[in-house]
Amino acid sequence: MEKLKEVIAFLYNRAGKDELTGQELRLAMSMDLRWFSPKEAEEIVDLFQNKRLLVRKGSGGLRPAFNYKNLTIDRDLHPTKAELLGGSGDEPLFVRMVGHITDRADEEKRNVISRVNRKAGEMGIEVEAAVMLVGDEMGVDMRPFAEEALVVIASKSK
Repeated sequence: MEKLKEVIAFLYNRAGKDELTGQELRLAMSMDLRWFSPKEAEEIVDLFQNKRLLVRKGSGGLRPAFNYKNLTIDRDLHPTKAELLGGSGDEPLFVRMVGHITDRADEEKRNVISRVNRKAGEMGIEVEAAVMLVGDEMGVDMRPFAEEALVVIASKSK
């Protein structure tokens, strides 16, 4: 989570603004700084919002949900996709997916996990697939996790 905050602080300090659009963030990370492809930059902006590190304001712009001006930032910052999208030291995918559902569906964690386990058992599928289905059934957008879930499920079937 700290690496995500560091990247946000870097981008906002660099821009010299307290509010940026999603497009400005994506362009900065992909075209200006050449850290990521445009698609990866889009995923990362989605992640910032899903983790509630950025909040949308009435004007449509995004503002950091924390005091980014007090963070110490490496001037030579060059984050990797793995660092930001769930690589080292992050919570396991299943835990993040369940947290995503509980945050958005106002449902208790144990109830979500119970539904996921029941769905996985009934359908004979991996829990990552089941949590995607349960989230969808509860009206939660699970697209931010689709690609990573597919990779995890595919790796289990080998």
